[in-house]
Amino acid sequence: MGAVLILAPIGADWLFQHNLVVLLTKAPSSTATLTVKLNDLYRFACWITGSLMIGIGILGALMNAREAYDWPASDDDDNEAEEKDEAET
Repeated sequence: MGAVLILAPIGADWLFQHNLVVLLTKAPSSTATLTVKLNDLYRFACWITGSLMIGIGILGALMNAREAYDWPASDDDDNEAEEKDEAET
């Protein structure tokens, strides 16, 4: 979804330019009123939102992979557990 948000303004610009070229080449006597494509604030909002979504997805995947990894117990933890068991008996 983040990649779609990042690419949306680029796709909109391409479609705008393509449609304009098609209009002007089909009827040479026609005129086209050019309007402003997309607002720069909208472009920035799409870019920042998409980038944040991708970043959060990457961080979530990394955290999930870290939780799924079975970390080996260190020797200190084993010794402390044995000492507690011996103290209780």
